[in-house]
Amino acid sequence: MIMLKIAFKKSSTLLLLVSLLIPVLISLSLTACQNNLEAGTPAPAVNMSSRQVIIKPNPGVNLSRGASSEFFKDYQSEIIYLREMSGQSHVVRIDSVSADALQSTLEQLNDDPRIEYAEPDLKMEIQPNQ
Repeated sequence: MIMLKIAFKKSSTLLLLVSLLIPVLISLSLTACQNNLEAGTPAPAVNMSSRQVIIKPNPGVNLSRGASSEFFKDYQSEIIYLREMSGQSHVVRIDSVSADALQSTLEQLNDDPRIEYAEPDLKMEIQPNQ
């Protein structure tokens, strides 16, 4: 019985410590990210080998499969509608372009007043601090 009480006290103390440390670690991580953004740390180069882009149009803008050909007619690169995502976002593929033209098309999409944002459709991975 005494061993159970000691084990319970140790585990509850450990649980308390972990629950107190998690918010501190999250806060430190967010502060470090914010400091990097404020310092003007350049974004790493993006490998867009899939050529897929997630686009979220501004409210009231129709970017469905049927409306996509009209929506993208003014772009120099061929943009092919792939699918709708949750959150009113859409996935498109940019075809037949060089890496420079791909980056240029991504910038052009982000400058389009009809689009809230356009970003590469990449697998997200956690990178260790350097």
